[in-house]
Amino acid sequence: MTYTRRNMVEEQHEARQKAEQIAEICKQFHITLEPIDWQQFGMLALVKVNGIEIASLLDLGQRDSDDILRQVRIKLFEHAALETMVARPGLKAAMWSPVDVVQPQEFLSLWVVTLETDERIPIVEMIKNGQRVYEHYLLDGNDERQLATLFGPASVGEYHTGDAVTIKER
Repeated sequence: MTYTRRNMVEEQHEARQKAEQIAEICKQFHITLEPIDWQQFGMLALVKVNGIEIASLLDLGQRDSDDILRQVRIKLFEHAALETMVARPGLKAAMWSPVDVVQPQEFLSLWVVTLETDERIPIVEMIKNGQRVYEHYLLDGNDERQLATLFGPASVGEYHTGDAVTIKER
């Protein structure tokens, strides 16, 4: 829908509904949005979490709840990864990869965020004080106890400790 002054009332009504809908979806997943200024900006109002711009109401309003959560998580993972380093302005994440770990863990999920510079940063998603947070995870590839906690005990397999394994990514 194109918005003009004639249908400003319709846009305000739709913007209010979308803002409430998105806030409710995020609340279910322990993500608190900043107030959405739909009164002033209508469907172009920005949706933010802790100062991090996610998208406009117009963009998020056309998605289902799973896609809204995915978009919010992607932005929060990217922000957490960029916070761990002195990044050049405009640097973005290129890939978000979930890591399959043995459960239970102190976190909900572990992801590796790959930046445009090919730097890979492990980020955990967890609930702290009733809110979903995203933080850098200090992963030490030489710490066998930490690796066993994450991936289970080492076992004899096709490859031996120290072997180089090349994985083709699509």
